[in-house]
Amino acid sequence: MIRKRVSMKVCKPDYYDTFMCVADQCRFTCCRDWTIAVDDITMKKWHKLKMPDGFACDKEYLSDLTRVQPSTCAIKLLEDGTCPFLNENGLCRIVLQYGEETLSQTCHTFPRERHEHMHRVEYALSLGCRSVLEHLWKKKDFQVVITEDADEEIERFSSHTPEVCFMIRDWFVEIAADRSVSVPDVLRVLFYLILDLDELNEKTELTTEAFLTYRNSEIASLLIEKVKSIDQITMDTFNENNELLLDIAENYRKKKIYADYLEPIATHATVYEQALKQNDTLTEEKIGQFTIIWQQYEDHLRTLICEELYASLLLPNSNIYCMIIKLQWLALEYVVIRQWLFLHWDLTGSLEEQDLIEAVSVIFRMTGYSDDDIEEYLESSFESVIWEWGYLSFIL
Repeated sequence: MIRKRVSMKVCKPDYYDTFMCVADQCRFTCCRDWTIAVDDITMKKWHKLKMPDGFACDKEYLSDLTRVQPSTCAIKLLEDGTCPFLNENGLCRIVLQYGEETLSQTCHTFPRERHEHMHRVEYALSLGCRSVLEHLWKKKDFQVVITEDADEEIERFSSHTPEVCFMIRDWFVEIAADRSVSVPDVLRVLFYLILDLDELNEKTELTTEAFLTYRNSEIASLLIEKVKSIDQITMDTFNENNELLLDIAENYRKKKIYADYLEPIATHATVYEQALKQNDTLTEEKIGQFTIIWQQYEDHLRTLICEELYASLLLPNSNIYCMIIKLQWLALEYVVIRQWLFLHWDLTGSLEEQDLIEAVSVIFRMTGYSDDDIEEYLESSFESVIWEWGYLSFIL
């Protein structure tokens, strides 16, 4: 991999540098229940490094506890889904024996993300980490700090994302931050705008000048007023959200991943699935009660949406098509979170901030697919990869 040092724009959320891993104090370790990739450089090291002292294992080298997958190499997890290198105190045996520099790139960086573009580097923190969510929700608003770095190291052939895409993304974050617009309406407005911009781009190249003309028109404000008249959650919407949650959960339930968190929720969702077929009239009243409780977390969800627009809408080598896909995925994540928390509230009779943190961190791990995997899921689960605006509006 050829790298070079250049002067460029560096973007970070304002809480990025204050984040610290809580290690063995973490209540939702990243060393369990998902693929822990081991990069090629790390594998070369692990072929020569022996198992940590005192580690009761019949293998000789660190590499012996890895397995080759179709596209990568990963650590062989224990039957309960835990990384075998995690000791009884929740600390990594590799780090204790050899130091952090011996970790794979995945372990060394998570939950930190670094996206390299031709003229900028953007940093973010994964919402699959509970500690990140606690940092995020200490802030009143989501803010990105932009600096110029004269000595930033990037790949020589890094992503060349069109500048107009950054302009669209930043505009969308501004719209999402407007507290006069509900979070579901924000997602409705943004999806309409991105579909409209994509259509404009197909007719003629969407230059920065053309985008600025579009942005300065009244379309966004007119849309905001229009969507405010859309009804709240209907029974049909509730039913669809329930099906989406069960669909997302299906493979994880089969593999018994996140079972402690997921199984009670998914089981209750199945109960509702059967009740809805019998026209359970109690559900409408419960939805109304839950909606009032749910509103107290509106600011939390708005900050989350702003963060995800910044961090995930525009990855390296993205374009407007990729942005459409990511907006759909963000809407799906939002409604699955909402459905999860309805079911939790219905089961327990309460809804606290820690319940929200738990739901978001689990769901973002479950939905943390690559762009290609997201597109494959949409293709296999829906009539079209690109949704109609009406469907996205309906599920919200």
